[in-house]
Amino acid sequence: AARPPRTLKVLFALARGGCAIVSPTWASASLAAGAWLDPGPYLAGYGPPRAAGVDLLGGLAVHVAGLASGDPPANMVQALVAAAGGRHVGLRHAAVALVGDAWTPRRATAGLRALHRGGSVLRV
Repeated sequence: AARPPRTLKVLFALARGGCAIVSPTWASASLAAGAWLDPGPYLAGYGPPRAAGVDLLGGLAVHVAGLASGDPPANMVQALVAAAGGRHVGLRHAAVALVGDAWTPRRATAGLRALHRGGSVLRV
């Protein structure tokens, strides 16, 4: 089975919670039925909806660095971190760093290399 897409819109919906992410078939079936149908049978592969107001990142201090032209814009990644309950902070205060696909530790600052050695650098 194909993996469901991980677009920024989908990631924001997952981060915020409180809504079911359904397949387009749900809208067609609801239209045909003349009423909104239960989304359960039409979930798009992301699992059941998470309750709104639950912070996924629980205030985790996150730094966004090393994003290139093919990566999502840094301001969008920072907004996604906030939507998931994290805090965007400077590198010095970060528990985790999010970097772009082309990032390599060889050309990184000492702070990013230290986070990388600790396993706290994740690619977006």
